Amino acid sequence: MSSLDSTPKRSPILVGAVLLAVALLIGVGLALGPVDRTTNSAAAEAVASDTRQRPTESVTKRSLIEQKEGLGTVGFGNAWSAPIEAQGTVTKRHEEGTTIESGEPLVWVDLKPVFLVNGETPMYRELQLIKDTAGKYQSGDDVTQLQSFLLEEGFDDNGRLEPDGVFGVSTKRAVKEWQKENGLTQSGKVDKSQLIFHPEPMRIGSTLQIGSSFSDLQVTSGAQRMTADFDKDSLPFVPDGGTVVVETSSGASVTGTVAKTETITKDDGARGVRATIELNGSLPDGTERAKVIAERTVADDVLVVPVRAVLALASDGYALEVKTATGTELRQVELGKIVDAMVEVDGDIDEGDEVVVPSDQFGGES
Repeated sequence: MSSLDSTPKRSPILVGAVLLAVALLIGVGLALGPVDRTTNSAAAEAVASDTRQRPTESVTKRSLIEQKEGLGTVGFGNAWSAPIEAQGTVTKRHEEGTTIESGEPLVWVDLKPVFLVNGETPMYRELQLIKDTAGKYQSGDDVTQLQSFLLEEGFDDNGRLEPDGVFGVSTKRAVKEWQKENGLTQSGKVDKSQLIFHPEPMRIGSTLQIGSSFSDLQVTSGAQRMTADFDKDSLPFVPDGGTVVVETSSGASVTGTVAKTETITKDDGARGVRATIELNGSLPDGTERAKVIAERTVADDVLVVPVRAVLALASDGYALEVKTATGTELRQVELGKIVDAMVEVDGDIDEGDEVVVPSDQFGGES
């Protein structure tokens, strides 16, 4: 029977357990191998009985994942003035907090709606059927945005309109169809008194007074935005493009994507990390603060055991007390990452092996 001349001791780093009952039976220099019933049957019986009474846990194979928690603030970003150039009296409006999607009116002035239309290029000119000095029609991304909007709304000039970015005759006819449908002057041309381009939904940031002269409409981003503050050592947990989980006190939960991170100084003078997060869903209305959980994998698909199962050897190194058919044996292992009282182990150990996990100092189990 092979053995290692090493005596297990309580690790100054890991919470281990000295195998006192076995040491009393077979002396100092505990054998790191199966208990030999032929040479010391009394000791073997004692070990087997002791093992049955002590708790064990299985060696498992999984990933070790560390987590960091941050406190997040939820909002819709800073407000700005919608670039609407309608003139007249406010005849209909939305309540503050209403989210407006592409194709929906932002406000009604003199009974005429001003629409929000999806587009990266802002409305910076009047779009119309006109030729320049070179004899070319208006063209550009803004024209393509208008054409795409008209097609989505079902105004296609009897199938002749194409989103080619050129304001031609078909585009003018489609514009007039859309204007007629919405009670607008059928001019065949559009400007910021009829629609504005913006790449995402808008949220109404101010409640206009019906009957007042229209001058300004405050809006914010239509999507909830979030920033979360973490400790200074959390940067690896919140990389750009990383995924986090956002949880509210009411139990609502959504995932989010880290848009950017920056180093900050907290109110108490400590350094920290602030992550800007794009939510992949919506939190309940009125949510102002939420917990943000970020995690990273530190060891992938490895064998792990509870930290308290690890024994420190007098000759340096570490071992596990593994249950066998006749009792237990010590097997030397190398330690890896430690997360949440679980440690990565490598050595003469297999998934499914049962290892002794001593009770803690208060008599409880691991």
